[in-house]
Amino acid sequence: MLEVEDYEFAGRDGPVRLTELFGDTYLLLVQNVMFGPDWDQGCPSCTWAVDNLPQRMDRLSDEGIAFAMVSEAPVEKLEAWRRERGWSHTWVSSGAMTYHVDFAWTDTDDGGQTFWRPGYSYYLLSDGKPYLTYVTTARGTEAILPIAHIMDRTVYGRQQDWEDSPPGWPQEPTYG
Repeated sequence: MLEVEDYEFAGRDGPVRLTELFGDTYLLLVQNVMFGPDWDQGCPSCTWAVDNLPQRMDRLSDEGIAFAMVSEAPVEKLEAWRRERGWSHTWVSSGAMTYHVDFAWTDTDDGGQTFWRPGYSYYLLSDGKPYLTYVTTARGTEAILPIAHIMDRTVYGRQQDWEDSPPGWPQEPTYG
């Protein structure tokens, strides 16, 4: 468990602190959605993940867990994409701060190329202080995606081009 800064994000109605994302709960799940500052849409993989969240997210709050999404793009772009996708989730921008770099959600390779990582951060609010308790990235994010697990149990699996499938099995581009 790591005590973290009470970051101030940009929300659609103004500044929002990390501690405010908890609402009336003491646990917070943050989906770190890849959406670069100069992009017009969220990444296809992250968009697919948000589309696969449970329809009844209020079940999380019943268990004392709040949910929010964080991206680097300006809040206006996030709001436009959220409306287009029909999402109701809280989505804030970390574009004016170091949050994404601090936790390596955004990084730069040796050649100076910027890249983003998808993932989830889990927080605990204790005595008014936020603590990071768990992080997962890449394929670890699939633990909360029921559609991926359903697909994995069918005879052809996900039918995605990254799979090592026998010749002749159907395969499509990932998140295509």
